[in-house]
Amino acid sequence: MKNKIDRWFILVLIVVLFYSCLNKKEPNATIDNEQFVENIVQKFIENGNVKSNPLVILDGVPYNYDILIKEKKLEQYKDSVITISSLDFEVGKILYGDRAKNGVIIISSKDK
Repeated sequence: MKNKIDRWFILVLIVVLFYSCLNKKEPNATIDNEQFVENIVQKFIENGNVKSNPLVILDGVPYNYDILIKEKKLEQYKDSVITISSLDFEVGKILYGDRAKNGVIIISSKDK
């Protein structure tokens, strides 16, 4: 019985994650300026999808947003970004704990 509940929980979690990512992508983003990724993240903050200084999952590796900005790490991903999405606050807390208190942004690139 416990095994069946665990499988059900994992299935529900995967569906919630997928749904969260699908509905919060930034549509028709342009790649005209050097701060492409920073501008998209700023739109997520303005729209209330995340708060300032969110946790950023960059190709599966978690980073603090402020550190990425200081190190100019996001600029190198401008031309290789595939998707940028945000997780629902509750899903982010479940997956990443207290580090996700300001929200989670997931960035996937061709450079994985």
